[in-house]
Amino acid sequence: MSLYTDQKYVGLISPRLDRLKLVRPNLWNSRCPICGDSSKNKAKKRLYIYAKKQDLFVKCHNCGYGSNLGNFIKTLDPHLHGQYVMERYSQGQNGRGKTKEPEFKFESPKFKPRPTTIKLPSIGSLTSTHHARLFYEGRKMPDSFLDRVFYAEDFREWAMSVSEIDYSNLGKEEPRMVIPFFDTEGKLIAAQGRALGSHELRYITIKVTEDSPKVYGLERWKSEEHTYIVEGPIDSMFLPNCLAVAGGDLQSIKIDKKQCVLIFDNESRNIHTVKKLMVAIDDGWSVVIWNKEKKFKDINDLIMSGLSTDEILEMINKTTMKGLEADWAAREWRNVQ
Repeated sequence: MSLYTDQKYVGLISPRLDRLKLVRPNLWNSRCPICGDSSKNKAKKRLYIYAKKQDLFVKCHNCGYGSNLGNFIKTLDPHLHGQYVMERYSQGQNGRGKTKEPEFKFESPKFKPRPTTIKLPSIGSLTSTHHARLFYEGRKMPDSFLDRVFYAEDFREWAMSVSEIDYSNLGKEEPRMVIPFFDTEGKLIAAQGRALGSHELRYITIKVTEDSPKVYGLERWKSEEHTYIVEGPIDSMFLPNCLAVAGGDLQSIKIDKKQCVLIFDNESRNIHTVKKLMVAIDDGWSVVIWNKEKKFKDINDLIMSGLSTDEILEMINKTTMKGLEADWAAREWRNVQ
């Protein structure tokens, strides 16, 4: 009954909690009455009330305040706190009306991945002068993805709202373009946040659960057809039946090597790219070994240079190889200055 009582008193203190909202069962979010939250942005809400076993606890990700619900009520309304203690005592929930508080470490509640609905504005819904829309169009990203890519004013806050992993330390508050990853059933499994300007972390990829594969494009992938596999989600938007492994592992999905081509970025001096390429060749994958005369980083760079998808596919087909041929060509490619 202690959880029921706590839920009841969340409702009773709700008039004191600005912009209080029930996010999930037993998870509420509001502006923090302790620190006042952001003075610049009244939409910021960084206080969470969440369940741990049969009790509710409170944590603010702005000022760091944390306590059980009882002490939180006492801070806001001592008179209401007296009623709270009496009600819990009368029901035998705790002899002194206090919940034994665990060693405090906020853990986001665990819940199943949400369906395909992303509660963010799509790039296509933004005005033509919005900086995220201008960035999208500046990269010549396909019009067909305008409603599949989104914008978050605070990427960290959005990440925490969809993931069971604690991303409270995910850098500073900042806007990012959001590319969601779905599984074959259309459930959200991960997402990539792309910085909209110069930033030391251009890409941040988050997962919904610890076991989520970081593979983009699964919801529209035709596994029985020829498949291209690239490194970045944006690159995959330009090629037919293409997946992207954004730091993920191909072992997490069932895929036939015989009908796939791996396309790594054209970074012959990047030790990590070279290592992944050589491992893929040793494992028997067909890979693209880019023409050493061409100076570009990835598929998006080729699009930006004015090439069409058909022209890029022609390049890919001409430079796809495997086995000893790929091994020899890769060694030549990585020695390019």
